[in-house]
Amino acid sequence: MATDSENATGIDLTSSPITWDDATWILTSAFIIFTMQSGFGLLEAGNVSGKNEVNIMVKNVVDVVFGGLTYWMYGFGLSFGQAEGTNPFCGIGFFFVDVDSESMGIVYSTFVFQLSFATTGE
Repeated sequence: MATDSENATGIDLTSSPITWDDATWILTSAFIIFTMQSGFGLLEAGNVSGKNEVNIMVKNVVDVVFGGLTYWMYGFGLSFGQAEGTNPFCGIGFFFVDVDSESMGIVYSTFVFQLSFATTGE
């Protein structure tokens, strides 16, 4: 069972300070995952006729934009929220990734990393 400072996934997003090395590794990994989206776009563009290539690439951009906005508004809060009322199934808090300055580094780097998975998996 998660402690009071951990969410349902067991990740403590508030107490451990993140170092620059940690943030660099997390953000580099997120960038690599984001590049998968362009690879999927190229794969899909190769499987359709030439007149539909632009449509496929726009679809991939729309996936990232709207998926990213939705994850920013609701997804991260439901996944990693730690406010009162959080249970092992659903988190509450961190909606619109609203955090205090003490835990900003770990929360924002975790947000970008998880955002990369959420938008690539659409």
